[in-house]
Amino acid sequence: LVMAAVLAASLLVGEPGDAVFMALAPVLPMIGVATAYGAGADPTYELTLAAPFSKLRILLLRTATVVGVCLPLSVLAGAGVDGPWWVSVAWLLPAAAFLMVTLASATFVSPHYAAIVTGLGWVTMAFSVARIGEPQDLFTATATLTYLIVTAVAAVIFIRRFERLSTQFSMQFS
Repeated sequence: LVMAAVLAASLLVGEPGDAVFMALAPVLPMIGVATAYGAGADPTYELTLAAPFSKLRILLLRTATVVGVCLPLSVLAGAGVDGPWWVSVAWLLPAAAFLMVTLASATFVSPHYAAIVTGLGWVTMAFSVARIGEPQDLFTATATLTYLIVTAVAAVIFIRRFERLSTQFSMQFS
């Protein structure tokens, strides 16, 4: 359903479609992961509890699966967005940043809460930037550098707190 929304946004003509695509495409992986993991969303949740893997490993495997599905579909949807060719793949860097921020934040708060806050923050910022200027302003050189730095810092935090997250998942989802 989210992919259909992104595809529909890419088919809208002009700036409204571009803004919707730029706002939704980077959070698509987070939405997919949020709907693919947890007792309320996963029909095989009881089997997941009995799996000989940590809950964190299962979450990371599902994240990789969701990204693998979202990636080609979103790039194809992005081909319909007005503007330079690179716009169809420019969302990948913020998406990576949000995934890392969500995983790093999950070492402090609930993973679902971290995903919701991160996603809503991006969508709010994306629509604000599109309202003030152009949707492509989200992907300037300065913005790209910022996404790289955020990704790197979040990765370091996640790696340093990985053990805590593994323990937290064992307690939360067992």
